[in-house]
Amino acid sequence: MSEKYKISTIDGRDYVSINDAKKLLGLSSAKELRSLGSATISIGKAKPLWSLSWLIEQARSRSILPEMQPDLEWIESYEQKISDSEANKNTKAVISNRSTSTRGSATSARLKELLRMMPPPEEIPCRNIDWGSVEEVIGIQYPQSFKDFIAAYGALQWFDWLQPLVPFENKSPKQFREFLSHVFDESFRSQVKDKNGDIIATPKFGTPGGFLPFMTGSDGETYAWITDGPPEDWNVICVLNRKATVLPAISIVEMLVSWLKGEPAMESIWGSVDEFRKHSASRLSMLS
Repeated sequence: MSEKYKISTIDGRDYVSINDAKKLLGLSSAKELRSLGSATISIGKAKPLWSLSWLIEQARSRSILPEMQPDLEWIESYEQKISDSEANKNTKAVISNRSTSTRGSATSARLKELLRMMPPPEEIPCRNIDWGSVEEVIGIQYPQSFKDFIAAYGALQWFDWLQPLVPFENKSPKQFREFLSHVFDESFRSQVKDKNGDIIATPKFGTPGGFLPFMTGSDGETYAWITDGPPEDWNVICVLNRKATVLPAISIVEMLVSWLKGEPAMESIWGSVDEFRKHSASRLSMLS
């Protein structure tokens, strides 16, 4: 954003000088400015500073003075910068509780546990992925735990509900990247809010900390990794109806095993497995 006006931040609020205030509203004199009212702050013997939020409010009501020609283009860029800053703060707060990764061997043991609980069928689609080509096109190295999971279960759908995202046999790595971009745009392009209703930033995969979709649900939810740090340390974000839930670092294998065993890690997103069993017991064994 252009440094057109010198902004002073005091106690978290932005202020500008009287000359910048006049320029911002497109007024030629201090008298015209003061005719609108006043929202100023004085620090010691320095000249009063004018509240930027108050000036913007006047600019939005520019019919007050016919001669007012506010700098709406700068105001919009300023407000966008503030909005982006707040969104980034909220996102960082949401994902601040990261877990450290000593989880490679633990995840491997969980995969063996999952194979015992949910033996895969004889025919498994898309289990042999050329990950080197996929990662080269997408520009991101996938977690080894996900690759191991796909080698075991491929693109099987779980419980008639959860679908891991891998390149189907008729998709090239480039087409798969385009597909992931479509999934991202559908789920993350509009305003996504955290549990407090605050908008969070949703950077796309390929940018630092970008969101890489790896699974979807038939209820409309999308699961993505927050690609910050080593792949096995990535947090998971789930978005449903523009509302986000963020989990500490957890592999897809751990998600499934934890939920099937009634452990608390996944109940915040998937609810109780016992409740699921009451209403859809047969689906707990479905791999299709």
